[in-house]
Amino acid sequence: MRRIVAVSLCALAACSPPSGAHGVRHVVLISCDTLRADALGVYAGERDRLAEWGAPPAAARTPRIDRLAREGIVFENATTAAPTTLASHTSLFSGLWPNAHGVARNGFEVRPEIETLAERLAARGFDTAGFAGSFALDRRFGIAQGFAHWDQELDLLIDGRAHEQNERRASKVTDAVLGYLDASSASRRFLFVHYFDAHAAYDPPERAIDSVAGRAVTGSIDDLRAAVAEHQQTMGAPRGLDATIVQGLDARWLGSEPVAGELDRALVARYAGEVSYVDREVGRLLDGLAARGILKDAMVILVADHGETLLDHCDVFNHGLAVYQSTVHVPLLVRLPDGSGAGCRVATGVSNVDVLPTVVELADLAATTRVDGVSLVPALEGRAFARGPVFSSATQPPSVEGQGGAWLNFAKAQCVRDGDFKLIETPYLGRRELYDLAVDPFELRDLINSTDPRFVAAEKALSGALSAWRAGSQPLPSKFDRSQTDEAERRLKELGYAGR
Repeated sequence: MRRIVAVSLCALAACSPPSGAHGVRHVVLISCDTLRADALGVYAGERDRLAEWGAPPAAARTPRIDRLAREGIVFENATTAAPTTLASHTSLFSGLWPNAHGVARNGFEVRPEIETLAERLAARGFDTAGFAGSFALDRRFGIAQGFAHWDQELDLLIDGRAHEQNERRASKVTDAVLGYLDASSASRRFLFVHYFDAHAAYDPPERAIDSVAGRAVTGSIDDLRAAVAEHQQTMGAPRGLDATIVQGLDARWLGSEPVAGELDRALVARYAGEVSYVDREVGRLLDGLAARGILKDAMVILVADHGETLLDHCDVFNHGLAVYQSTVHVPLLVRLPDGSGAGCRVATGVSNVDVLPTVVELADLAATTRVDGVSLVPALEGRAFARGPVFSSATQPPSVEGQGGAWLNFAKAQCVRDGDFKLIETPYLGRRELYDLAVDPFELRDLINSTDPRFVAAEKALSGALSAWRAGSQPLPSKFDRSQTDEAERRLKELGYAGR
């Protein structure tokens, strides 16, 4: 089912770089946690779902990231390899699918055998510095390997309501990056910057508390629990947000499309407020890099680890349980220092596993170990580019781990996309779905039972690709680090709250 796809919506001549190198001296990788692609103006399209649900219009939400998009190349159809933080970032740093690197979900260990992007860059003389916004990327899990400096000064501690894990505001992350740069000197830099704010809870700074039916709404985890409970009551067989994450979705809910109520609209608006706050901090970071003479020689990559369901499908205000576009379609923007490709848009489907081989090629690094990703340099340079299928695997629920094969996540939802067609299989629910994203980007019309020859052929090809991907699974033997769970439980008990 591989196809050669026209990769750019602008003329190839306009995308072609000058001869020679692109001038990459520094690499700046910005990761915006829980950022739906369509939360950004550059991806919102003609139908702005967030605005329909109560958020400000797209153009007002993210002016700085949209400006970065105009200065670089926009990958319109990037898919994350996993819709949770640690597994996705491990794929980003390793260029490997989760069924190769072995990190099943948050709390698992990143194996030392993996050669990360930071290690490759450090070997070529780059100063490597990472700045984490949440505990999901704690150095104890091995995600910091290869970084000479790893900053994780998290000051907002888990409480089960406003903070479901230790984290810090985006402003603190930006301050840490700029402070580090002012205290150090290096000829070549790799900066990894992680902003966590769009993740639940949705509590953007300076936003007033909302009032819904006389109840104060702060965007807390309790508010999300209340919204989930309302929708599950409508669908039947309610089990609540916490139990759903552990036990999984109920097959009876599938196919349900929630109708936005007043509480939902307040929560979506608060989520959009978090996105706008991150946008301002991305702008402040870029301004700070420019003032320090770094930006002009830097390749800047902005990506998300995953999105957020909000009100798409039955799994509202969550991520990790499903692989619909709301959580696996992520922004991917690349700005080259010589301005090549500015304003171009790449339609070919790609993955976050492709970031590492792309940096390896542009930074002139040795390709020393096998990766699953492919270099996106041909697409960046406006040349014809055929990626082939991309895959994503859910990380929840933990209750079905180990069923169906060597890879812990085999029973969870998985998807494969090639071109416009996408196949989803959720073994623990006995569910298969097929979508044509060209005409149905929100996955509202399941084509799995269609007799149309086009859809039958697409299902057959995608099913074969997904089966081959599963059969090739050789996950490294990662294990769960229990220490973080123990710490969280101790903290919540001290607060008199059991949490989830």
